[in-house]
Amino acid sequence: MLLLVRLCWREWTKIIIIWDAEAEIIRNIYTSQQTRNNHFIWRTNPETEFFTAEQCYITEVFNQMDRPEASMAHARVEPGITTQKHSLQGTAEWYYILQGTGEMYVNHEVAGQVASGDIVYVPAGTPQQITNTGNEDLVFLCFCVPRFTPGAYSEISV
Repeated sequence: MLLLVRLCWREWTKIIIIWDAEAEIIRNIYTSQQTRNNHFIWRTNPETEFFTAEQCYITEVFNQMDRPEASMAHARVEPGITTQKHSLQGTAEWYYILQGTGEMYVNHEVAGQVASGDIVYVPAGTPQQITNTGNEDLVFLCFCVPRFTPGAYSEISV
């Protein structure tokens, strides 16, 4: 999430610097970009959720080749399920827990309990997995920096 804030800040910094010089031009550029819906707003389709070999459901929220700086996915783990241990080579991952409770494992150790509102950081190349310890689905957003690619995924056998 921090990267997304920094990217937005970078854009606003550019706008603010130019705003002082040519306010009307910037207002028109900003409105034009916002209207085109290809710079600030992307629509997602929750019906694209799919089950993975990792033992969780994923919806790719944002993952575009022309925006390699980051990607975002919506993940759902059913009660009692532990995801496949894996790592992402060259890609760091952040989890933002939206619903449920779980136990996070990072680098072959218990990192701690997670619940709604918690943020988990997993450095690039670090083994990770999560267990849903609750009675409802464990739901979280995954932010990958740079963006997730299938080639970065490495399954780790137990």
